[in-house]
Amino acid sequence: MALFEEIRRSPDHGRVPVLALSPADPECTARALEAGVDDCLAKPFHPKEFLTRVERLARPTGRRYAGR
Repeated sequence: MALFEEIRRSPDHGRVPVLALSPADPECTARALEAGVDDCLAKPFHPKEFLTRVERLARPTGRRYAGR
């Protein structure tokens, strides 16, 4: 989880959306969300669900991302 926290503190990457892939463990999912990820997907997952979540995170939301 330290990696997610480091990403959020980064001036270059702090606003980039993060999708975490986690084991099917509610505690792990909760820790990832508490660390600041935007969404969390438990393994195993269906490829369509993965693509849908990535597309949702990639949609413009008014947030400014580094480099844009």
